[in-house]
Amino acid sequence: MPRLLGRRAIVVGAGIGGLVAAKALSSYFGTVTVLERDALPSKPIARTGTPQARQIHVLLRGGLDALIELFPEFETEVERAGAVRVRVGSQSLLEMPGFDPFPRRDLGFDYLCMTRPLVEFVARRLVEQQGNVGLKSRCRVTQFLESPDHGAVVGVRYDGANGRSNELAADFIVDASSRGALTLELLDKVGLPRPPETEIGIDLRYATAMFEIPPSAPCDWRAVLHRPSAQSGRGGLLVPVENNCWQVNRPACTEGLCRKALETLSLLPRLCERRLFMTRLRARYLSDQFTGLAFRAAFAADLRRLAAFRIVYCRSAM
Repeated sequence: MPRLLGRRAIVVGAGIGGLVAAKALSSYFGTVTVLERDALPSKPIARTGTPQARQIHVLLRGGLDALIELFPEFETEVERAGAVRVRVGSQSLLEMPGFDPFPRRDLGFDYLCMTRPLVEFVARRLVEQQGNVGLKSRCRVTQFLESPDHGAVVGVRYDGANGRSNELAADFIVDASSRGALTLELLDKVGLPRPPETEIGIDLRYATAMFEIPPSAPCDWRAVLHRPSAQSGRGGLLVPVENNCWQVNRPACTEGLCRKALETLSLLPRLCERRLFMTRLRARYLSDQFTGLAFRAAFAADLRRLAAFRIVYCRSAM
């Protein structure tokens, strides 16, 4: 067994990043405490702290291998929970202007399709099986506590479910919150520079909806990607997910196109590019899956901070 590096580690955030961080730390600290602002659901449903959870997600081979390294049983468990395996090249169709259909061939590896809430739910369930990891929901971390000499972070302050403020000391703290705001606030407070940032403009908008897979669906493919021409900017993605459903996404590059994509989602799959939404399949639109007809999102820019998405602090005495 590895030598322990400390008595307690704290992870802020119980998303995918926080869950895998907690599992990685569990072998090196006596106790790992995960503090999550949201109430953690007892089933695979979207929560407030993951605003992109209702959009399309797939688990590519590299990500799956990384999760298996931490959770050897992850692949089995996520498929048991309903994830759909798709063979790259043979079971996923690619449509491109001038290549319709794109030639199919078995590329020798798979990816898994599921909703974001499902993959997070399975990972959370596996983390909960670790005897020294505790997940505390409805605990909003409000501040990192620094040592008197400002040389290390020694704990956190958080508001519990009852609204009371609490402090918790730790030897190691991982900020796995969505935007790293706590880390940036601390750097400003102690007079340290923020890490350099690179912003890449994207201006991508998209809308997503869910459909029940009809009995007449073809059996020789499972997913479809329609890459748009540069002139239209309108493409689409269809992937199978748990509970015998298709998740369908319509991207657009302008607000007007996104609004139109949102409107036409309720008419799919009778409309749109040839094979992508299968004009004769009559897939049933599941408007009751989400609040409203569909979900839309805007991705104005990709903001990257030097070295890592997460910043980790520890006591200088370690």
